[in-house]
Amino acid sequence: MGEFSVTDIKHYAYCPVIIYITHFLGVREEATEYMKYGSEIEAKDIVIAAVKMVKAKRILRSVEVSSRLGFSGVVDYLLVTRFNEYVPMEIKWSEIEDKARVDHVLQLAAYSIAIEETFNTVVKLALIHYVRGSGGVFVRVHVTQPLRDRVIGALNEMRRISGGDLKGVRVNRRRCISCNYRAYCPINPRA
Repeated sequence: MGEFSVTDIKHYAYCPVIIYITHFLGVREEATEYMKYGSEIEAKDIVIAAVKMVKAKRILRSVEVSSRLGFSGVVDYLLVTRFNEYVPMEIKWSEIEDKARVDHVLQLAAYSIAIEETFNTVVKLALIHYVRGSGGVFVRVHVTQPLRDRVIGALNEMRRISGGDLKGVRVNRRRCISCNYRAYCPINPRA
């Protein structure tokens, strides 16, 4: 296991203060109703559609992966194509706005890095399926070098923040209202 989880990387992209709260203060998130429901979603039809989309020959579920960069996680699905390409897929119990959420994209990029190291391969494509709205929507995430570099940059910042250093940390206050950690937030305590 690594120093961080892929979920930590997703949380950092949503709001860097979450890393301070979870790693420096030691507060753990309570499972919400959405989280519980999201883990119970019947994904059969979604997976069948994804298999057709990428022409997968194998489906691996709940695959544990780790990176020498100091993180690990369990990807929802890993599709292996007939060309032996690995395509990670996450199913999200949320709606898509105009494009994939940044925290979800960074999460998939982190999984891609760990899959590359775990399976000695190169990941070029990842999928996110947003369950709510429009009968469900797939978003393709092209895993590029700049996206990989963002994961590495995030990890460096996460290490600094987890040591208690919040200098220069900026938050998107619109996210505070739906944040499960707002009661512990040292930056916006009355969110």
